[in-house]
Amino acid sequence: MSQIPPDSAPSTTPDFQAEPTVGAPKPPSGGVPLWATLVIGIVCLGVGLSVSLMVASHKSETTARYAPPQASSVEVKKPEPTEIERAAQGDPRAVDALQKIEPASLTIEQALALSQGRAAEKKLALNHLRSTIEKQGGTPDTDTTKRLVQFAKDVDTAREVIGLCATLPGPIGPDLLYEFANDKKTPTELAKLAEQLLLNKTVRPKASPALALALDLREATTCEARQTLLDKATEIGDRRMLNTTIGLTKKSGCGDSKRDDCNPCLREGNSKLLRTVLGKIPNRKPPTY
Repeated sequence: MSQIPPDSAPSTTPDFQAEPTVGAPKPPSGGVPLWATLVIGIVCLGVGLSVSLMVASHKSETTARYAPPQASSVEVKKPEPTEIERAAQGDPRAVDALQKIEPASLTIEQALALSQGRAAEKKLALNHLRSTIEKQGGTPDTDTTKRLVQFAKDVDTAREVIGLCATLPGPIGPDLLYEFANDKKTPTELAKLAEQLLLNKTVRPKASPALALALDLREATTCEARQTLLDKATEIGDRRMLNTTIGLTKKSGCGDSKRDDCNPCLREGNSKLLRTVLGKIPNRKPPTY
């Protein structure tokens, strides 16, 4: 009886198939792999969180930008000004205290503060004078005008006074400006300012007939125009046009060689006109203040 080889003998052990683990997900058949679905979900979640954070940050920034500033609960108290600072601001007591110190004993800071304080006091006095002029209807009386001229001679207040004169109604403003502009004691820059304001289109029309005539003669560019103005000068001209009129007696200064007569129409038959004007206007004094 032939024996069956061991390898070919029928197995007596039952053929069990491995059971799937309970709860384990089954891979989808023929669809998107499960890992890909998870990755996409995580990415979407991350994008959503990023957008939410950006929106929240923008709202917070906008709110902070436009929110009204909150008052500080602690107010920083400014230190009290020193005596030098009070003197520089024009405090009368502080200025007086520095004035009592001998000049040689003043420090540089004290001397500067004292000068600034004096200037501040003068400006306060000028403001008071301005109020007085307003109470007088805008036209200062004789005493007020004298005080105004005094302030005009002070370097600390001269510029403000010149500006104030330009606003005065009537001929007094132009009269004062002409006086400041032609006074040799007036500093150059202030004289220029007075002249500019005198020629201003809102100031010059207020000039008196005599001053307007002097200004017109000074600016005339032809002999005929000068002759017409000189005819008027015999009646209303005053001393303010004297220098210009004297200059018209000169018989040279024009032409290529500067030897020609600039005013030939004032010679011969009209030569008497110049003599008449020069005989009358020196005796007519302009207003004095």
